[in-house]
Order: sequence, then C-alpha cells, then structure tokens
Amino acid sequence: MFINVIYTDKTVGKVPTEQLEQLIQAGRICAFRRESGWVDVSQDRIRGRGTVAGYRGPERRRAPDAPAPVTGAAGR
Repeated sequence: MFINVIYTDKTVGKVPTEQLEQLIQAGRICAFRRESGWVDVSQDRIRGRGTVAGYRGPERRRAPDAPAPVTGAAGR
C-alpha cells in the first residue's frame, strides 16, 4: 500500500507504507495523509515516537504476570 506524503521540499508524492518511518526518521517527510487527515510530523502524535527513558511518571501498564481484570457480569 502507498501513503500520500509531503516532502520537506514541499513536493507531493506517494511512498510504500514500509518506507514511511524510515523517511520520517531521515527528515525527508514533513507530512503524511492518514484516514483522518494530514499529519504534520513535527507537531502531531505519531506512533512509536515516544521513549521510555523520557517518561518520568508512574508505571501504569499491567505487569506480564498479573491477572487480567474481570469485566462484565461476572466481575460485579
């Protein structure tokens, strides 16, 4: 599948999905089109751009060996 992109020189093109992250990391793309609209890579949230080292808050993810929470009628 191909994704519409805007390169840093303001030209428009299409790139294979598997190359998008590499082109963003290389600084060659300034925006790409999602189903919900255009994404500005310098301002919008993009999956995988966060770092664990930069997070200073409490750990909120469930530990791998913790039991799953009970939901639905059985959990009342």
